[in-house]
Amino acid sequence: MLDDFLSDDYAHTLLMTMWAESMFMRGYQKAVHDPETRIEQSENNIDILVALPGLSRSDIKVTIEGGVLTVSTADLQVENGRWTSCGATCAWALPVGALLHQISSRYEAGVLTVSIPHETSKPLEIPVE
Repeated sequence: MLDDFLSDDYAHTLLMTMWAESMFMRGYQKAVHDPETRIEQSENNIDILVALPGLSRSDIKVTIEGGVLTVSTADLQVENGRWTSCGATCAWALPVGALLHQISSRYEAGVLTVSIPHETSKPLEIPVE
C-alpha cells in the first residue's frame, strides 16, 4: 500500500497545489514536512491517505479548525544518537457539505486514512433578470 504513494506524482502535485492555495487564502504561514499523500473520491466520500511509516497511533494528531483538516505528527526526536521521527504537518480545506461529525480516521500498515463523508449537491441556478 505504501508503494502506491511513490508512483503518483500528478496527484501529489495537484494535492500540494490545492493545499498551498487553501493555506494562502487563509493566511497560514507554516513550515511543512511533506509526507506522501493521495486522495480518493467517490460520490459521497473523500478519503485522504497519508504515508506515515514507523509511527504509532499516539504520534498522529488529526484536527479540524476553521474548515481546515490538519494531520500532524510528533516533533523531531533523537534516541541513542539516531533520528527516530520527524514532525510533519499537512492541511486540506474541507469541501462544502462535509459532514464534520462523521469524519473518521484509521492508521494501519504505515498509512493514515481520513474518511470525509459529504453531501453532494447540485449547483443552484440563479435566473438572470
